[in-house]
This record gives sequence, C-alpha cells and structure tokens, in this order.
Amino acid sequence: MVPAFLATWRGYPLPTTWEPTRWATLASRGYLNPDVLPDAIAVAAWLIWAYLTLCILAEAVAQRRRGRHVVAAQARASRLAGAPAAGWRPPAPGALRRGAARWVALASVAVSLLSARAALAAPARPADRPSTAAGAAPASATHLVLPHETLWSITRGAYPQARPGDIPGLVEQVFRANVGVTDPAGRHFHDPNVVNPGLLLRLPASPTATQTGPAAPFVPPGTAHPTPPSAPRTDQPPAVVLPTMLMSGPGGPPPSKAAPTPSSVRPSPGPGSSRPAAPSSHPRPSPTGVARAYPRPIGTRPADHRASPITTPVWVGAAGLLTAAVAATIAARRRRRDQTVDRNSAPPRPDPRAAALHTAVLATVDPTGLSRLDAALRTLAAQWITTAPGTRPPGLADGPEPMVVLVRPDDTIDVYLRDPQPAAPAPWLAFVGGRIWVLPATASLPPLPTLPPPCPLLVQLGTEPDGAELYADLEALGSLTLDPGNTGGDGLRALARALLATLALSPLAARPRVEAVGFDPFGLLDENRVDIADDLPDLLDRITPGLRVLREALAMTGQPSTFAARATVPAENWEPTAALVVPRRPIPEDVEARAGLANLVSGGGQGLAVVTAVAGGPATGAQATWRLVFEGTSGPEAEPMWRLDPLGLHIRPLQLAADELRDLGLLLDDADQAPDAVPPPPAASEPEPYTGPDWQVMIGLLGPLTVVGRDGRRPPAELARERTFEVLAWLATHRGRTRTDLEAAIWPTGAQARSINNQLGRARGILASLAGEQARQWLPTRRTTITLHTAVVTDLDLLHALIAHAEAQRNHPAVAIAALTAGLDLVRGTPARQPWLDAELGSQLTTTVIRAALLLADHQLGRGDTGAVLDATRRGLGVLPAHPGLFARRMRAYAQAGDRSAIRAEYHAYLRAERADPLWDGETDRDLEELHHSLLRQPLPPTPSGTGAWPGQEAH
Repeated sequence: MVPAFLATWRGYPLPTTWEPTRWATLASRGYLNPDVLPDAIAVAAWLIWAYLTLCILAEAVAQRRRGRHVVAAQARASRLAGAPAAGWRPPAPGALRRGAARWVALASVAVSLLSARAALAAPARPADRPSTAAGAAPASATHLVLPHETLWSITRGAYPQARPGDIPGLVEQVFRANVGVTDPAGRHFHDPNVVNPGLLLRLPASPTATQTGPAAPFVPPGTAHPTPPSAPRTDQPPAVVLPTMLMSGPGGPPPSKAAPTPSSVRPSPGPGSSRPAAPSSHPRPSPTGVARAYPRPIGTRPADHRASPITTPVWVGAAGLLTAAVAATIAARRRRRDQTVDRNSAPPRPDPRAAALHTAVLATVDPTGLSRLDAALRTLAAQWITTAPGTRPPGLADGPEPMVVLVRPDDTIDVYLRDPQPAAPAPWLAFVGGRIWVLPATASLPPLPTLPPPCPLLVQLGTEPDGAELYADLEALGSLTLDPGNTGGDGLRALARALLATLALSPLAARPRVEAVGFDPFGLLDENRVDIADDLPDLLDRITPGLRVLREALAMTGQPSTFAARATVPAENWEPTAALVVPRRPIPEDVEARAGLANLVSGGGQGLAVVTAVAGGPATGAQATWRLVFEGTSGPEAEPMWRLDPLGLHIRPLQLAADELRDLGLLLDDADQAPDAVPPPPAASEPEPYTGPDWQVMIGLLGPLTVVGRDGRRPPAELARERTFEVLAWLATHRGRTRTDLEAAIWPTGAQARSINNQLGRARGILASLAGEQARQWLPTRRTTITLHTAVVTDLDLLHALIAHAEAQRNHPAVAIAALTAGLDLVRGTPARQPWLDAELGSQLTTTVIRAALLLADHQLGRGDTGAVLDATRRGLGVLPAHPGLFARRMRAYAQAGDRSAIRAEYHAYLRAERADPLWDGETDRDLEELHHSLLRQPLPPTPSGTGAWPGQEAH
C-alpha cells in the first residue's frame, strides 16, 4: 500500500541530475522549486517505510530462528556470553521494536490460522499420513495460547494419546522448543509457568514418536547407556583459564613480545569485562550435580507424575566445602553423643525438618573430592620442608603459596600462586611462567608427611557457570572487599553468612578464630570458633593482642608466611583470625578502626583475613586488589553473577539467607541433643521364653542392606537389587506414609513414575519369592497411603524386641543372655548408610547394638565369664570402635581375672581407637582414665589355686 501510494503521488522523487552549484545560486536569489518540499517528504516516507520493513523482517527471522533452533544448552550459552539470543536486529527504539514484534506475532497467528483451516479443508489420505506413535503431535503443529491455559494443560490436549507418566517430559520438550518466542505484547517466553495469551507455541513430535522400528529398551534415569560412545582421548595438559593479572607483571601490561604459552592456555577477559572466561575443554556437568526440574504450575498436579525434587537450600548442592563441613560436624557430634549412651539411654529421634536437611546434605556431599583438595594443598605445603640439601626441585627458590583454587568438574585442580614458581614437581604442571600450577585429574599424589591443615581459612566463594568450584584462602588474600552493587545489604550479608558458616565448621581447619560484626550468626555462636563483636573498635581490640603474638613468633621462624610456618614448624600454633565486617550503620569511630585493620592486614599470609563491604573497606592500594563484585543476573531464574577481581573469574556466589542459616543452626542443635533415659520394663517374676513377632520376611539394616525369608532363603538374583532393597527398607520403617514421601526420600532429585513402579513391582516379586504368591498383596497397589504388611519386619525391630525381653528377664540371667546373644547375632557389620537412613535412624542403629552389647557384657560379668564379656564387647566395638563403656567392661573383666597387663593393653587400645577416629575432637574420656588408674591400684583378687598366681602366670 505505502509504496503504491508514494509511486502514484510523486513517482521518482530524487533529482535526475547533480548540479549543486546551480541549486545554491538559485536558493541565494530566493528561488525554490515547488517540487522540492513534496519530493523531500516522499524521500523521507520511503526511508521510514524501508526502515520499518527491515525491522519487521529482522524480527520475523529472529522469531523463526528461536522456534527452530534454540535448545536449552544454546540458550544458556548465549545468555552467559551476553550475546543476543535471537540474532542481529537493526538499531531501533524499544517502542518500535515491541511494535514490530507485535505485528509479526499477529501476522504469524493469522497465517497459522489460515494454514490450519486449509489443512482441515483438505485432509490427507490415510496412506499419506506419517506413522506416529500414540501421543505424538505432528512436527508442524502449533497452538495459540488462550486465557487461563497452562503449559501442562496445553501439552495434555496436544498429545491426547500420551501416557500420564510421559507428560512431564513432553512439557519440558515443548518448553525447550519455544524458549525465546515473543507474544503479541513483545514479551519473551522464558518461564514454563508463565504462558501469556496470544503466544503461538510450536508443538514438536516426541523423539520416540516417529520410530518405525522396535522401541528402545527403557533405561532408568541416572543409569548409563549400555554402549556409550567412547570419549576422545587427549594427551594434552588440561586447559587453564589465564587471568588478566597473571598475564602482566607488577609493573603493568606485558611487553609486546611475550613468551609463548602452551596451546591449552587461553586468556580470560579482564576484570572489567562483562564477558565470562572461555569455557574449558573439560566436560561440565550441572553446577549442582543434578538436573534442574522445571516447577509445576501452582494448583496443578497430574495423578501420575515425575517425582519433584525435595525442597532444599541452594547451598546444599552448590557448596562443596560447606556441605562437607556440615556433614562432618553432624557426624562428629552424633558420634560424641552415641559414645555417651549406656544400657539405660538412647538417642532422641531427630527433628523431621532437621532430618530432611541432613538427608539432602548426605545425598550431596562429596568427601572424596574434599579429601583430594586437602591432599593437594598439603602437597604444596610439603614443598617448604627442606630435610636435606637438594630436596627442593631446582629453580624453586621458595615453596609455593596458594591464593585461589579452582576445582573443575573432572577433578582437575588449578592453583593460583602468590609468586611464580616455574619448577613444579611431579605430578604438578606449571603454566604462565609458574603462576598457575595444575594437578591433572588422573594424577596420584605422593605420600605426605603429617602436617596441620595448611589453609585453615579456605572458603568456597561460589561456582563458575561451567560448574568449577572457586575457593580462596582468605588468609593468603589478606583482604577481600565485597561490592554488592544494587543488591544492597541483603546480598552482602547473605555472602557473609555463607563465609561465616564455612569458617565455623570447616573440616580443613583445627580451630581458627572468627570475629563478626553486623549480622546475626544464629546457632553458629555455639561453635567454639565464632565470636561477635559489638562494633568495629571492639573487634580491633579483640584481635590485636593475639595477632601481635603470632607475628612475633612468625618473625622468629624466618618464614615469609603462616602457610610456610605451618609446614616447617608444625608444632607451633599458627591458627589465624578472620574478621567479617558487615556493619549495618557505621559510626564515627569506625574510620579509625578501619585504618587500624588496614595496617594489620599486611599484604596477606600473616595470620589475619578481613572481609568487608565496599563502603570504606580497610584495604587500600595493593591490598584492595581482591574484590568480589556484583555484575547482575543471568539465566531465566535471574541467578546472581559476581566477578572476582583481579582474576576476572565469574561465579555464582555461595550465599545463605537468614532462614537458611537458622535451619542450619537447628540441624546442628539437633545433633547435640543429649540421650534420653530409657527406663527398664517391670521385671518378670518367672522365666519366660522369647516369642517375638510372627514375621515372614526380614529387612536387614544392621549391615549391608539385605532381605531374607524366615527359612533363610534369599531373593533371586534378577530381583536382588540394592535400590529395591532400599525401597523395602523405607517402607518397613515408614509404615502408613504416602507414595510422595517414598519418592522424596529415595529419589530426592526426581524420577520417572515408570521407574518407581518398576521398583515397587520388584519389591512385590521379592516378597512373593520369600513368602509365597499371596505376599504380593502385602504391598498394596493403587493407594495413596502405602502400608506394608506386619509380616515384614526389620532386624532393628527384632533387636528392640529381644532387648525388651532381656530387660524384663533381667532377674533370670540365662533367659536374658540367650535373648541378647540372639540379638547380637543379627549384627552383620556396620549398619547401612543410605542418606535418609543415616539421617533418620543412623544413631538408633548404632546405639541399639551398643545397648545389647552392654547388657550382655554386664550379665557375663556377673557370671565371671571373661571370654564371654570380651566376645560381647567385641561385637559392639565393631559398630562403634571407641565406645568407653565397652572398654570399661573389658577392663573390669581383666581385673576380675587379675590381669593388670591386659588392663593396660585395653586402655591403650582405647586411646588408639580414639585417635584413629577422623572426627576425634582431641578430648579423652576422663571417667575411663580414672577407672584405668583405680583398677591398677586395687589388689589382685584371690587365685583359684591359692598359690598367688592365676593359671598361666608366675607367682609374685
């Protein structure tokens, strides 16, 4: 229309000749051709029309590209790189671009409607229709979103033949096929929970819909394909991200003729760049280790669905060091509590909320990865030890001192050193002139000398977009300034809480001192490491005396840093201090206190680390180079992205909200609860034989998970799977719970409904194989509540029943001993340790065995049977090796036998078991120590022969 009108009105509006001098002369004389103004208007109209046409074409091309080629990985990559997701567009105001998008969307709707109407008017012959599986939509199908529709309802309507269990996967497929599509209002589709009316969705066919051959075998989620393609092998060293700071020396940028670097070393953008570093060539899983599940629209829940992930804090999946610290702390506290359990006490049941968080922690923790990181740091510390001339590699003037560590998903470790060390000992590789040492994923570390933790203030700052974990030794940095940008104080304090929790619980430190100002640490105040200062001057007064003593001791060693001193003088106390300064309202006295902190930092590695906000941080000049700066949000979930300067490393930071820290404190307090008293039942006047429950199938928890019938039969090999055993164990310990509870416990990251049904079917098959075909009904189907038949029990249930019977028969030792012996015969080793089982019943499994062993040992002590006492306590020590009550019974048995040397040997065995416990806190049991001394002081009992010596001993 517009071109036709302009052509009719003015024809060709541009001049046909080029005479600028003549035009200027006529204009100076006041003559203006009457066609000039209309022609100028026509030229402007042609230009505007061409510009609008170009905008509309670019928007149409962009939308077509989104609909046809965008997949989840490409979308994430384009967002991380900061590039436009839809290709090039001409520069235009936002209003004009939105108008073009609306016009294109409306035009697309009209074309789609006309196409659909034409297709309905001319149906294809049956022979021409493509062969599709049930539930598949044609590859070219589209759907115009109507008001009140959701992605789930649209998918169900578009795939009417699909099974309910396949709907979640189809929803995700439809979402990925339409990411970035624009609705008539110009809004981009990026959230599966928000589909605006007027949005035109493309409905792709299911990947399995167009199969013409036999269906592929079902592979449960998380199971590797039976024939995966072999990964390409390479002998090249691992890729290293080259930070901007390391590309230049202290004097400025590098010279024009820089030394060549390995081909695997790639520079990263500078600290001021918003573009993240180029990804490494290593394969990268999800940063949390689990696939992200798209949330279901509120109020909708299919009857048969994919199990939703349990609601757990983000830090559980993203914070490797903090998660390991929490797991180790809980294990140490429970072990310490379990060692105080005696025959008349038992640990309390855990709080359900704390147990859920504990389960998530145990399901995520990676102790192997943390041990490798600790071993790598100890290897670096060992380079400072010079036991003999020539021990240190040539060219290594001083030992390496790590500052920042990257642990990549394939277990490669990149260490950024304070000073360049070109001569890296095997298996380390040196890059960038020795500024970065790399430990390949397949490298084995040499045996290490016994050293204290070399980096007690090591913290995890966050994860890179590719999943690499970024750690920093705060003590080596000296000062870290947090710049929260527009996130305000909430984002700042969330970072500080995460740092405080890591430092308070870190297993890589003995006992550092943590001083905080400006936020509530909640339950972490109960930790021996944490103190809260009233204000900044109070904090300075607290830390200055101890720091002065440490600096004087460091000067006497001649070592340049506490990292070197811990390796060369390990007997001294080199525990550092961390100051977390996040004041809510600064006071005038803060200015002087900040200056004092800046003087104390002293460049790093001197026993003090200061973490402060950007508003007036204590570090200035060279000390202020380490900064964590908020850059903005990334991805459809608007995840915060920060940058660590001067390395320019981009990370998703580790943060803890106030309620998350409160929940963590609840979990720590729950593990500190004292044992509950267990009063014995009334004593029976007459001996009664043990009857016990009438069971047919027993689930074994007191050892590796197993299932056994009353006659001793085991399940057939095709049904004996550990996951099926775990399902039966959960059902036997959670009677009357729902299928949703089962899914959340066994499959915390989600599972296909078909996979869950398969496991329940195998469980019924196991019951039938051990107790007859009627046992299939013991696990009912098509019920919301799952109640397992009472004929299925656990060995823990049987052990409780046997202990109760022995307690009731305590006045009849023969009956009690028989019951307790049968109970200990159920113990096959260390109790099962599945995450949910350990979190909910771990202490109960351990202490129930201990109670049985203590009761049996006491009965045998009353009989004077030393060998039986040792056998009973040996079974208990197999579950809890350093229980002082069990060692006390063994020492008393030897005292009855008059064997003082055995008493000493037993007490020394206890001390060895105590020190061998990796969770030992350094405190020994004083009651057992006193018992040891008292037994050695008391006179020997009379010997049976009257000669003054027991059989096998000489008379003294």
